[in-house]
Amino acid sequence: MKKIILAITVMIICAASAFPAFAVFENPPITDEAAKLENTLPESDKRMLGIWQSHTVTDVLGDPIEGFSGDKLKMEFAADHTAKVTFKGKDLESHKWSLVGDWGSLDGDELNINWDITDNGIDVNYSTDDDYFVFGCTKQS
Repeated sequence: MKKIILAITVMIICAASAFPAFAVFENPPITDEAAKLENTLPESDKRMLGIWQSHTVTDVLGDPIEGFSGDKLKMEFAADHTAKVTFKGKDLESHKWSLVGDWGSLDGDELNINWDITDNGIDVNYSTDDDYFVFGCTKQS
């Protein structure tokens, strides 16, 4: 029995070397480009990636907020669906983000951020227990 198994093994090795199609090959190496997470995202999600900086701010009625400059909100969207949020220079940490069509939101207990994608960028609704602002943001990178 051992001789039969040995003979079959030798035949397989010979066949593999004579006919490369029968040879067992390892998976081809994954290229750096193929390994990038952003290459697996839908196009709509890819458009969100990068840094978005506010340039305007209004209250809930659309009126300018006196004494408050529009550059106070910055969001940096990553391919792993996290966004680092900075408000008034304060790091508000990273939050998970999701996008459905032209509407997106961040997950957060004390922070409520959602946005609508427009022709000019994104209009971000930012609210906490104390504040409600609407920021106009454009993509920086």
